[in-house]
Order: sequence, then structure tokens, then C-alpha cells
Amino acid sequence: EVKTIYDITHNADGTITVGTLKPARPDMNITVPPAAGYAFDYWTSSAGNDYRIGMNMLKSQSYTTDLVFTVNFDVDTVGTNPGNPDTPDGIPDKYQVVFEYQSADPTLGTVTGTIKEVITRPQYADASYNMDALISPTVPATVTPIPGYKYKWVDEAAAEYASAADLRAT
Repeated sequence: EVKTIYDITHNADGTITVGTLKPARPDMNITVPPAAGYAFDYWTSSAGNDYRIGMNMLKSQSYTTDLVFTVNFDVDTVGTNPGNPDTPDGIPDKYQVVFEYQSADPTLGTVTGTIKEVITRPQYADASYNMDALISPTVPATVTPIPGYKYKWVDEAAAEYASAADLRAT
């Protein structure tokens, strides 16, 4: 919806004077359903980005020129449900870190419980995500070596950890 607001004066002689353009604010409640496999990411306009689906920041400003507000979506294929981490959760995957736990040799021991963990990055006050924050796994998996063997945790960079607690501390 486009609104242009001017100061209007009713003159004593019955005429109307149209004055200066008054700043206007977007006044809408819009629904932006994403396509399957995608989630809302952010709004953008020449006035800046807004990371809240309700456009809180952009709607709080006043404008004197026409603007186009564009909604952006991004891929959403994983989620934070421990029982089903492959279910989208409405958060773009690029803001989440996935940890998977597996045995290098299942004949020597098994990994059970939650073997795939998805953790969402923390958000700033403006609802954008802190992509520099360090994310640590909670290691909800249970490792059971066969008799005569012990386990060690190794990440994809080949760093070794003596226990799940050591891995959590990274």
C-alpha cells in the first residue's frame, strides 16, 4: 500500500492549500510465507536491512520518498528438534551449526542417542545473527566401545579429544 501524506490547509476563502510532503511510515502487516525448504531471512530496502519478519525497524522510521521493501529467504533443511534434526525449523541453515557423531569403525564400538545436533548461532538485539560467535557442541551422543577398546573423539580437522567433556569445551 502506498501512502503520500501532505500538509493541507483549508483557507478562509474556501480554497485548499497543499503544503509540504509529510514523512510517512509503512503501515502494514504482511504475511510472507516461504516456499518449501526455505525460511525468512531478512527485509531490505534503501533504508537498510531489518532482520525481524514484522519489519519492526523499518516500520519505526519515517520516509519522504517511495521505497520498495524486499523480503529475502534462504535454505532451511535442518532444525533444532533433537528427535528429528532433518526437519526445517524456520531458521535459515546458514545461521546454524551441525555436529554429527559417528564411529570410525562400528565393529569396535557404537554411537547411540542423538547423533546429529543442530545449534543456532546467538542473535544480536536487532535479530541478526552473530556469525563470529564460537559454537560448542553439547555432545548428546553415547559412545560404547567393545571390551578391550576405549574411544577417542576426533573432529573433521583431525583434532583428538580424550572425552566428550573435552570436545564440549572447544
